[in-house]
Amino acid sequence: LGSTLGGSCRNLASHIGMALRCSPFRARSAAECCVLSCMLLLAARGARVWAGAARLSGDCPSDSSEGPEYDDPSFWDAHYLREPEPFDWLQDYDSLRGLIANATRGNLAARVLHIGCGNSLLPELMYDDGYRDIVNIDTSAVVIEQMAARNQQRPGMVWLVRDATHTNFGRAEFDVVIDKSMLDTFECMANSSRVIIGYIREIARVLKPGGAYMSINFDDPSGVERILTRLLMPAEYFTSRLADAVNSEMPPNYVFVLRTKPWSAYGQ
Repeated sequence: LGSTLGGSCRNLASHIGMALRCSPFRARSAAECCVLSCMLLLAARGARVWAGAARLSGDCPSDSSEGPEYDDPSFWDAHYLREPEPFDWLQDYDSLRGLIANATRGNLAARVLHIGCGNSLLPELMYDDGYRDIVNIDTSAVVIEQMAARNQQRPGMVWLVRDATHTNFGRAEFDVVIDKSMLDTFECMANSSRVIIGYIREIARVLKPGGAYMSINFDDPSGVERILTRLLMPAEYFTSRLADAVNSEMPPNYVFVLRTKPWSAYGQ
């Protein structure tokens, strides 16, 4: 891992493909290899060191004409057409059950927004465990269509094509916001700091006072902790380091839960 920045992009992609059951990526484009190499950087290096490192190393094409970019929905559309079977990056529901119960305060009627849902099994397992008000969003129309079809027997679960930084939901609409590896994803984009700030602002906008934001990532959240606490002004902040529930060979993941202040804290 120490030679990540100077290594071959395709070799890195192959390594991650074997580790995360994504071997089809080994023969794909340079841009897709860049994504996977960036994911390896997230797992291997400390906060902020790896931000944009793949681009700076020259392995990642900066010109969008060279191939699909990580923030381009067509990139993910192509991925989910090739890989339609559900797959969970990082933690699975069993490992997160207790943390989710804490975030929702045990309220099965809590309105939950799952951002960057992909084809994770998390929302359907939550649904089967009693959480019935779950809204899932992703920029990939392909995966939203796939997952909506897969979950037709779960009435009330919603699947929408939305941008995580501009969701178009109403203010204070959700009790809990959950994402898995969204901050990791944004760190791999151009203008990552601006995108992350816009994303956290959007979470602050749609989250009810007293609501919780729960995020699971490869990287220690200390790199964005200042942004999180400034924009969300949490009444509670909890961080935990968990073993990777999907692949034991990968480094631990980090889970953090922030609970915003209730209206009463502002004298309302």
